[in-house]
Amino acid sequence: MSQQLQKIKTDDATKELIPAKVQGTKLGEVLNMPTLCIILAYMLRMNELDDGSLQQDLEFILSKATYLIETMLMVTQRMNMEFAMRNIPKRVSAKTANTIIAFSQNLV
Repeated sequence: MSQQLQKIKTDDATKELIPAKVQGTKLGEVLNMPTLCIILAYMLRMNELDDGSLQQDLEFILSKATYLIETMLMVTQRMNMEFAMRNIPKRVSAKTANTIIAFSQNLV
């Protein structure tokens, strides 16, 4: 992990937002850790993104973000339809959709 990503990961503002473990593995071993750090740094307007090496990664993430958020909302809607047809046992809460929408608003 680069020095800028390490600074983002250990910053007080992001420390509480990065989970210590994901599915029994250390988060440092998870492949999407750099992506998470870049998104958090962008949303918190951190100076570490001023360096050009992370700027290209950020632009790539932002270019795909709209599509991914739209897909998450479609999956949420589809799961609610499946629940209504009794194909799945649990309804997806409105809080899930609200969280996705709030995330998309904060990302832009």
